[in-house]
Amino acid sequence: MLTVKSDLLGKFFKPLLVVYTIVYLLGIFGLSNSATYPFFVKATEFVLLLTFIGTFLFHTFQPNLKSNFIAFSLILFISLAVEIIGVNYGIPFGPYYYGKSLGLKVFSTPIVIGFNWLFIGYSTSSIFFNYKINPILKILLASVLMVIYDLLLEINAPHLDMWYFANNKPPVQNYIAWFFIALIIHSIFRIFKINTKNKLAPYLFLIQFVFHLVLAIVGLGND
Repeated sequence: MLTVKSDLLGKFFKPLLVVYTIVYLLGIFGLSNSATYPFFVKATEFVLLLTFIGTFLFHTFQPNLKSNFIAFSLILFISLAVEIIGVNYGIPFGPYYYGKSLGLKVFSTPIVIGFNWLFIGYSTSSIFFNYKINPILKILLASVLMVIYDLLLEINAPHLDMWYFANNKPPVQNYIAWFFIALIIHSIFRIFKINTKNKLAPYLFLIQFVFHLVLAIVGLGND
């Protein structure tokens, strides 16, 4: 049984939130200091995986376990496929390549990037889940939020050895591609009726957003 009762999860919510906040605060200080910068860059993959795991500990898989499995697998497959095509052919994001901080690669693409797409899509969907607005508007708002997040992420990505565009300047097509991929991800959640109401996910997205915002302002240790 994959469903965890809310009262049990409630006991772990605040401690986990504190832990993730501390982890990302340490990341800000460590990455902005030239002496500790190399160590914290290498930790990027593990922090992303821990963030993903924490999010889905609070996900309600039941009663539609099959729909959840199909939807999440589909998002992972699509995101990894798009990234593999993107790295090897420059479509749809423009020419770029991955660094070493995201770990194991398949066809020059880190496997963890698929889980990161799923986390970002899921967490932005979670933010708007309880809003009593048109479902299409929810999809649009969550997709726009993903693009806004990427605007910050692209500033820090090369400094975190995540990926590199020419002159570290992502083309406009990168953000257009992000928007349409976001639309696909959020549409899959809608089509499969995935419950993205999640107590922790919005906070983790906010923590990541602030993390990238602060680093974009103060700079990293390799600047």
